Amino acid sequence: MKKSIVFGLIAVILVSSAVFAEELQSDESLFEINPRYQVTWPVSSRVITSPFGWRNIFGQEDFHLGVDVAEPEGAPVKATAGGKVVAIRTNGSYGNVIYLNSNIYVFSGDIPEPLSNVTRDYTVMRQSRYAHLSAFNVEENQVVNRAQIIGYVGNTGTSTGPHLHFEMRYISDLEQEDPLDSTAHNPLIYFRNENFVMLGLTDRLGNFYYYHDLIHMSPESIAELDISEEEIRNFLNHNAVRSLSLVNFEELRNKLSR
Repeated sequence: MKKSIVFGLIAVILVSSAVFAEELQSDESLFEINPRYQVTWPVSSRVITSPFGWRNIFGQEDFHLGVDVAEPEGAPVKATAGGKVVAIRTNGSYGNVIYLNSNIYVFSGDIPEPLSNVTRDYTVMRQSRYAHLSAFNVEENQVVNRAQIIGYVGNTGTSTGPHLHFEMRYISDLEQEDPLDSTAHNPLIYFRNENFVMLGLTDRLGNFYYYHDLIHMSPESIAELDISEEEIRNFLNHNAVRSLSLVNFEELRNKLSR
């Protein structure tokens, strides 16, 4: 379960170089000061319901290799970078998933416009993964452009409801299909200028529980967190909650109301 000291009910963060310094240090190509990546966030929502890293799922500790993003079924999913679709699969945990290998442009400062007028500093090879899809909009070996619609949000595989599971992995060549799980890293480091809403509740001790943690907890366990009625009320009325078709929201509402 993710625990951290936060101030306020729902943490809204602007991703910066300091936030994910540990992840950045795992790749020498990212030592550039404040690199900027030419990437597109894959869906319209910026609401994170489960983070990268350790979490509790179905009563067991599990290392989450990406982030879960709240988004209704059928919403379009875009390629975060141009590249080649090296695999389209249906498997137990991911459900319908796309593996996309890309050369991502990196700049040491702001990304210039128009891009065609400048030379990029360098590129990095990455694989992005898009899981739990309801349908595909591409085929294996297809070359796609950045921001092209490649699929649609769904609820396939090991999933409690419609959302996008989004990953980024290091790869050594653009034909590599299955890089090790250890190459997965926090995808938010590529989106430094985005405002992400980290959706969850804070108990009286300052421990933060993501939405995904809460929906897997019993009413009794939630009651033991001693979350104030005011915070619960603010959470249920927050724009990020009210505007999205969140996974198991009515079930969680009932738990919080007891």
